[in-house]
Amino acid sequence: MIKKSLFKIISLLLIIGLNWTGLSAIGKTFAFFNDTENSANNVFQAGVLDMTVRPGQNNFTPNAENMMHGDQVNRDIYIGKTADSSSLKHKVSYEFVGGNEDFCSRLQLKVWYNPYHLE
Repeated sequence: MIKKSLFKIISLLLIIGLNWTGLSAIGKTFAFFNDTENSANNVFQAGVLDMTVRPGQNNFTPNAENMMHGDQVNRDIYIGKTADSSSLKHKVSYEFVGGNEDFCSRLQLKVWYNPYHLE
């Protein structure tokens, strides 16, 4: 009889101890979800960036048949933002990765910028 009572008391204390350990772990996890950091000099702001890219011609692929040295082909690409988009600042570059290096070095990029033209 004493062994049964002692076994019940030890089992009850073990269950209470395990539950207490689990509850204390929840408190620590809850603290991670409510973490707040403050910085006076850094400002982060979220917004909507919606831009459009379209070719200037109906067919973007240039007709390069029977080209001679010095001939050139032009294609326009228009990059713009929609009316409710945040300000748009972009940088364009290219990199030679294969093919004709002389052809790649002759590519020219011209940018016309009209901040008041919205589509």
